Amino acid sequence: MAENLIIKDDFIRTFSENGNEPKWLLDFRTAAWQKVAELDLPYVDKTK
Repeated sequence: MAENLIIKDDFIRTFSENGNEPKWLLDFRTAAWQKVAELDLPYVDKTK
C-alpha cells in the first residue's frame, strides 16, 4: 500500500520545517504516517 500513498516522508519533513515544529513532533508525524502505510483500508458495507 505504501507505494500508493501521495504524501511522502520528504513532504512531512518539509511541512514540519516550514512550520518551525519541534523535532519530537516531526518524529511523531513520521511514525504515525508509517503506521498508516501498514494499515488496510476499512471495508464499508453500507453508506446509509
